[in-house]
Amino acid sequence: MTRTIATVWLALAPAAAGAVEAAKVFPAADLRALQIKAEAGDISVEGVAAREAVVQVVNTDPDRCEISMEAKGDILRLEAKSRSKWPSRTGCRAGFEVRVPRGLALDAATGSGDIRLRDVAGDLKARLGSGNLKGTARSQDAQIQCGSGSVDLAGLIGSANVKIGSGRIVLAWAEAPKSGAVGVTAGSGDTLLFFPEGAKLRARVVSGSGEVRNEFGDTPSAGLRVRVVSGSGGVTIGKRKPK
Repeated sequence: MTRTIATVWLALAPAAAGAVEAAKVFPAADLRALQIKAEAGDISVEGVAAREAVVQVVNTDPDRCEISMEAKGDILRLEAKSRSKWPSRTGCRAGFEVRVPRGLALDAATGSGDIRLRDVAGDLKARLGSGNLKGTARSQDAQIQCGSGSVDLAGLIGSANVKIGSGRIVLAWAEAPKSGAVGVTAGSGDTLLFFPEGAKLRARVVSGSGEVRNEFGDTPSAGLRVRVVSGSGGVTIGKRKPK
């Protein structure tokens, strides 16, 4: 049976700069992944109990932005890009607010903007040139890259890898993984990792300058490996704080 392909191209001619577009709805029964690219806009994703994906374009500008939204096979792809050949001069600042069924894998990227997550439950990939990532993600695997900004993510249940040029990193686990790897590479800025009490981990921390504190110690036989490399900034591996 041939799957339906839904594609929406928005010329955005009637919209004023900075406007909010009407929401677009996509059937999500067959979706397994969400991919979002924004040139210089914010991205917000919320996981909900639903069988449809609701997408809203925010901060649109008809003279600068070209928006594409396509649901093909099991992937919903959203992109906001500049109409200009010189985006650094006349960049598109449009972003997306999305509500999708929990459990979809998420791949989100923005050049200069923030990423906000709420109740995301699938695997996570996020890339930010400059901006902040904040929210909750019950992810088995989280991969995050940020040039400058901050990363503050809670609800994790599995492996994670975070690379940041400059900025503060805060990661908190809702459940202690029995195995896997947590890796953090930070040029400058504090790193704080919080695990539930009783977690067992093999920890290695390399810090050029800054205080290092590990409340769990090191268990050589543990299945979970934690490695933090920091150029400058404090490193804390602590017990999860009560809500």
